[in-house]
Order: sequence, then structure tokens, then C-alpha cells
Amino acid sequence: MKSYEELRAKYSFLSGVDSFDCGIGWLPLISEFCAKLEALRLGPIKVMQVKEKFGELRFYVDNVPKDKLEVFEKTLWEAANLSVKTCERCGQPGRIIAINKGMRIITLCEECEKKA
Repeated sequence: MKSYEELRAKYSFLSGVDSFDCGIGWLPLISEFCAKLEALRLGPIKVMQVKEKFGELRFYVDNVPKDKLEVFEKTLWEAANLSVKTCERCGQPGRIIAINKGMRIITLCEECEKKA
């Protein structure tokens, strides 16, 4: 995948996402998460929002079957856990930092942090 538009085209459950409010560095992570969701065969789920919040990947999803909620949450937790170790801008290993005089928390690598 080279863009969030390609990702949206590949997975029908992303059709309700107007924008991906996170950097392109997380694209491989989100793509892997979507492939896992598809493999779980959750039925007609609908992702409403994908974003970064406090340096962590967040997915907001409707219609997850109750009998598959536990495995869905585990899969989501794994993706969120990886996101706090992955630079949101370039995809290299990163860490959560505060930028803009502490007004924003984001996950960046050392190189991207220098540019922040």
C-alpha cells in the first residue's frame, strides 16, 4: 500500500472513514491491522474513524459481533501497542514525545523529532 486511499479501496469496512487523521508512517501498521480484521471474519463491521490520539493509533468501529469482541479488542490492542513504538511520520522505530511546548503528544523517531 502506498496511500490511505488504496487502503480504503481494498477494505470495504473502511468506506465510512472520511480521512485518516494520522501520519503516513503508520500506513503499514494500519494495513496489517486491516488484514487481520478481514481474516477474523467479523461480518459487516464499519470503521468510523482512524486517528492518532496522545501518540497512539485509535480505531473507532461499529457492529463488532459480541462473540468476537474479545479477539477484536486484542488485535486492536496489538496495533495500538505497535503504534507507540513506530514513528507516525516515517514508520521507523520511535517513541512518544511532547512537541509544541508540551501541547501535543506524538510518536516520532529521533530524525523526525529533530524536524518537529
